[in-house]
Amino acid sequence: MIITEQWLRQWVDTDLNVNEIADVLTLAGLEVDAVEPIGLPHDKVIVGEIVSAAPHPDADRLQVCQVSDGKESFQVVCGAKNARVGIKVPYAMIGAELPDIKIKKAKLRGVESFGMLCSGEELGLHSPVKGLLELPDDSKTGQPLIETLGGADYAIDIDLTPNRGDCLSVLGVARELRVLQGSEIKSLPDDSVEQSSTAKVAVDNREKQSCTAYRARVIEGIDREAVTPLWLAERLRRSGIKPINPVVDVTNYVMLETGQPLHGFDRRQVGDGIVVRNANGGEKLLLLNGDEAELSADTLLIAREDGQPLAIAGVIGGETSGVYDDTDDVVLEAAHFSRAAIAGKARQYGVSTDSSHRYERGVDPLLGQLAIEYATRLMQEICGGKAGPIVEDNAQAPETTKVSLRYNYLCELLGFSIPQPEVHELLRRISPDVVETDSGWTITAPSYRHDMAFEADLVEEVARVFGYDRIPTKLPSLVPSSRIAREGDIDPSAVSRTMIARDYNETISYSFIDPEWDADYGSGETPVNLANPLSENMSVMRTSLLPGLLNSAVLNLNRQVDRIRLFEIGGTYSLVDNETVEIQRLGALCSGPALLESWEGDVRLTDFFDVKSELRAILCLTPFPNSFTFRQLEHKPLADNQVLGIYINGEKVGWLGRIQPVIERKLGFESPVYAFELRLDRLSSQQLVRYHPISKLPAVKRDLALVVDSDVAAGDIEATIKSVCSEELANIELFDVYQGDKVPDGCKSLAYRITLQSVSKTLTEEDIDRVVGELLSQLEKVHNATLR
Repeated sequence: MIITEQWLRQWVDTDLNVNEIADVLTLAGLEVDAVEPIGLPHDKVIVGEIVSAAPHPDADRLQVCQVSDGKESFQVVCGAKNARVGIKVPYAMIGAELPDIKIKKAKLRGVESFGMLCSGEELGLHSPVKGLLELPDDSKTGQPLIETLGGADYAIDIDLTPNRGDCLSVLGVARELRVLQGSEIKSLPDDSVEQSSTAKVAVDNREKQSCTAYRARVIEGIDREAVTPLWLAERLRRSGIKPINPVVDVTNYVMLETGQPLHGFDRRQVGDGIVVRNANGGEKLLLLNGDEAELSADTLLIAREDGQPLAIAGVIGGETSGVYDDTDDVVLEAAHFSRAAIAGKARQYGVSTDSSHRYERGVDPLLGQLAIEYATRLMQEICGGKAGPIVEDNAQAPETTKVSLRYNYLCELLGFSIPQPEVHELLRRISPDVVETDSGWTITAPSYRHDMAFEADLVEEVARVFGYDRIPTKLPSLVPSSRIAREGDIDPSAVSRTMIARDYNETISYSFIDPEWDADYGSGETPVNLANPLSENMSVMRTSLLPGLLNSAVLNLNRQVDRIRLFEIGGTYSLVDNETVEIQRLGALCSGPALLESWEGDVRLTDFFDVKSELRAILCLTPFPNSFTFRQLEHKPLADNQVLGIYINGEKVGWLGRIQPVIERKLGFESPVYAFELRLDRLSSQQLVRYHPISKLPAVKRDLALVVDSDVAAGDIEATIKSVCSEELANIELFDVYQGDKVPDGCKSLAYRITLQSVSKTLTEEDIDRVVGELLSQLEKVHNATLR
């Protein structure tokens, strides 16, 4: 939000300069992003008065004017249609620098011109009419234009947090300075405008929970030819709002000054009455920005009595009901809509308005009456017109919020003590209604402070007004404690270093994702839905790291990166028995060439076993990498014939596989995409590595070629071998897989090299034959395996 220093000083009396004001606000939590000077870049643009105007001797559309600076006259050739004797206009003298031109002495059709008479557009200012910018008659001739426009000023750009909607106005910032500095501020006039007309519209508020107050007033017979005064238009411009017409400009001005959004309707479009209601699903409304909105049933509307929608309440008006150049009678609206009714509606309909920005953060419910009277007074001064009575519906005083603060709790939470009399004074600045109690104080929160509801809120307010920079600095008196790391723990940084060493790039993605991406590429677990998402495509928490990795890979692919190797370490979230469960995982994805392009040979694409080797490198960080087994499983985003589950002690802890080819094509990949995901909490082992002496006895190797069904996993065979030969088995190695001649259809041959060794005795042929016999018997029983 942008306000100007001059406008702020009209409301609050302070000795601080603009930079000190910015510092005070920032230290109190209202962060000032920038303080920028406002003014024309050169002092040679002054107020000039046209004292004579004669036709150009050689051009029908030009005039030769004599322009006075109060001391002498200068000849200026001008082509503006409104150039005439007696008006005062901006005069750029020779040497002046305008936004797009430097003024020099010139000849126009043979007539010398000593400067330029300027339009508002040429100066970067608003002008209600085309041609020269006409200045007020009481402007001082020869005075620098910047002084006529209000003098040099500063724009203060404040970045407010969502809970401080009360500061979205000049009045709100002035109140904040009063609280922080004890300064005096002026109040809005509370006298009513004299009623000079009986014209009114009926108001039927059917949604009293969403619209807690609605006021409407007819102002009839406004002057169509009226223009926005220069001072008001300039204040709007300096605050970042483009002037439009007097009625709209007055409503914007009052909103910026007080924080109360207002809206003006053309009475011809309103008819005899206004209805506040929820939309009927599917209704359509042509908005002021030209877009047609299809309204949802939970959208609060301002409508005619016959049902025709006029505006989306608190967000944006309809195009047909707005105030235009031919409007004679205006219906002025000052309403109070609840935050819940307006929240998210501007985003839903693809608009962003100052009105919705304020209603979403909370508007003072007591401000409507004062604001509509203030706006009426300004409108009559500028446009004339007769004011009718204010028609109200549900305009009742809101319930007050009382909050208690215990002194002991305050000191405990702050970590230091503030004298009680000083606390009382700070609270009195925050609210005029402060009552002392035995344990502290009870205050009534001001109607504009929606963020004060709990005792902790008052603690924060006291600390903020006391001054964060005044809080004493000291070391905490806590006794440090830390968990003793176990030898079996795996540090995530070690996982990260291992992946980087294997030529992977780390990526970080959002934890909230598109629900469609979670459904297509997630784990299949129940996702956590966000109550107030940033957008529809970020409305659920991720159940897997794969969606983020795929999204990052697509971004790289679209930037002509063909060799993609990404990994991420982060949390995944799912609902289990209505409780949110967070699990830290490692996810990795790769596609494209396995190695960087080289002169040594042809490029080879990454395959399944390349990715499995990366996974094995991570498993080797654990004390017992061989404890992990691989089994076939089904996982929706992965190809059926290239997917493995990762297990330890019978528990699934991850998966490995190729993305389905149809998904690869859909996302634009031309080469296979492989990925894996692993639970990091299952990498840590409860068992520690134990020392075993190297056997001094000889080892014996046996090769076994086993014929099994094609769907039998090699990992299952290995698990059986380990269980049977647990005491004598020193190593096991799969060195051949064969299908073809002399192997029955539907079967395959798995060739294992088994190393047998004892630590207590030399194995005899009888021992070896016994072990191998038991092994073959168990393999036949469990897997229907036969010796080839």
